[in-house]
Amino acid sequence: MKNSARAYSILFVLVAWVFFSLSFASATPTKIISRDSLAANDLIDWSQLGVAVNFVQSGTFVTSNLGLTGSIWNFSTSVEHAFRRVDQGYGGWRGNFEDGAPLLFTNYSSGPLVIDFDTPVFGAGAQIQSHVGVSTSPGTPFTAYLKVYGANDTTVLATYSEEGISNNSADNSAIFLGVYDTVAEIGKIEYFINQKSSLEQSLSINNLSLTYDSNQYRGFDHQAYLAANPDLPQSWSKADCINHYKNFGFWEKRAVCFNLEEYLNANPDLPKNWSHAEALNHYNAFGRNENRLLAFDAQEYLSLYPDLPQDWSYEQAFSHYLYFGKQEGRIASFDEAAYLELYPDLPRSWDQADAFYHYLYYGKYEGRVYDPYDESVFQSN
Repeated sequence: MKNSARAYSILFVLVAWVFFSLSFASATPTKIISRDSLAANDLIDWSQLGVAVNFVQSGTFVTSNLGLTGSIWNFSTSVEHAFRRVDQGYGGWRGNFEDGAPLLFTNYSSGPLVIDFDTPVFGAGAQIQSHVGVSTSPGTPFTAYLKVYGANDTTVLATYSEEGISNNSADNSAIFLGVYDTVAEIGKIEYFINQKSSLEQSLSINNLSLTYDSNQYRGFDHQAYLAANPDLPQSWSKADCINHYKNFGFWEKRAVCFNLEEYLNANPDLPKNWSHAEALNHYNAFGRNENRLLAFDAQEYLSLYPDLPQDWSYEQAFSHYLYFGKQEGRIASFDEAAYLELYPDLPRSWDQADAFYHYLYYGKYEGRVYDPYDESVFQSN
């Protein structure tokens, strides 16, 4: 009976996993109508395009605060005069953005205003105002649209609309229109206004908020990553470092940060009098290829394996891992956020127990890997 019950339990978990995986895979983007709801962690500031009333060419490259790159396009007018950089107030736009806000204006043309991201993002959004009604009160109604494209820049993921009022109140009442997705698949967005004339279709948006990466990377300390990996360009931005870690660093077993005491404690065969530089050089030259631990958390190790005495001390737990656990195929730590980040086909709602169960009984046999390294990478600020 116990074996039958266990078989049904495993079957149930597998069916549930498939169901949630399919549900997750078919997730669609969500319309966002407030900047706070987007929970952005990056920003494209239009003031980088020069002073107010400057012309800006179609195809101009832009960079976010974290180093994400992209370009802006407007195909409805000449390349040279596709946009103007204006400011709310006396800087060329008397509308209902916050006073002094840097804006990107489609320069009396119909648009759309296209923003093409070099790296797909989770979310993006900005406040938007139609040119019709600017400098007037009480204002004129308009409908703003946002078209969202996939990573290939051709597949339309969704189109959203939002009603707004265009006036000259300068009170930050301009409507917000954005999008958020559960995976980083947004490669391009288009803003446009559906009005009768090109003059009425022209628009401005303020600084573009971005959810460049999922919340798990908000705590990524790129300075610590660069310090732990001196062979990498030390001028890299946070976005550069995250991209490198996700695409290369993880697979190369690079340290996200390096703590001398924790490394020496987790590797008692190494000289205790080593300096930080000596220990770091050892890990980068030998340790990561030898699958050495950067640190050992006894409490986490015991929580992963309920068959072990949960009242063991640090020394007992570490000795077990060192002399028995490794040989038995046990792992010292398991970061469920990292595991789910690596495999977006798995349900993000899983806790550590769910994710570890999947890895233990399915994932490792499917060739999936886990992240046994620094947990702070995947924690929020």
